[in-house]
Amino acid sequence: MKFESLGLNPKIIRSLSEHSYTAPSSIQQQAIPLISQRNDLIACAQTGTGKTAAYALPLIHAISARNEKWRKVSVVILAPTRELSIQIVENIEKYSKYLPIKVGLIHGGTCTKTQLKHIYKGVQILVATPGRLLGLLRKRAIDVRAVDTLVLDEADKMLEMGFVNSVAKIISFLPSRSRQSLMFSATFSESVKKLAHDLLHQPKLIQISKKKVTLDEIKQSVYHVSRMDKRALLNRLFEKESWK
Repeated sequence: MKFESLGLNPKIIRSLSEHSYTAPSSIQQQAIPLISQRNDLIACAQTGTGKTAAYALPLIHAISARNEKWRKVSVVILAPTRELSIQIVENIEKYSKYLPIKVGLIHGGTCTKTQLKHIYKGVQILVATPGRLLGLLRKRAIDVRAVDTLVLDEADKMLEMGFVNSVAKIISFLPSRSRQSLMFSATFSESVKKLAHDLLHQPKLIQISKKKVTLDEIKQSVYHVSRMDKRALLNRLFEKESWK
């Protein structure tokens, strides 16, 4: 299968081709049609299988098809960490390179005014960490009245970090009518199932791997050192392995 067979905007295909994306992964093959049909979805697949593109590509396609004159936030993507949220934004900007789609970013550790200034210029996709977004919603600093899709990325990590209550409060600010909710997770634990049951409506299920395994491309090692020696060990590994 090729991306062209999934019915995506030719400009998205052009962007993918420039980055040597030719064939969709298993999670992308299964998720893109279901998301395009506006199903709620819970998708479980290990890290490195292309989960971001699995939800980003059909959402970018849907936004591009609307051809709206003014950019309104219609998609909210929640990520548990600042690092992941930045990575998601970079990927979305890469996929939508040839489309008039703008993405905003909200996370802690940086100037809120600068982030809001960009969003006020008009964005269709908002990527955020739960804590910072909830604070801004409480202040009515962000207009989410046009949001029709919510994505929870790395749902299992969001549970581990204690963001469940924040996520529930964020959802209370979003329109409930006809909202599509998507949940992506590396594991499918009982707690993830409960979260899906509470937040999603008759979701479709995609489960690529039933157990948590490591990709062949990832090499893992364990070094037993004291806390105070961790930084010295890391420096030594950088030098020894010639990591960039």
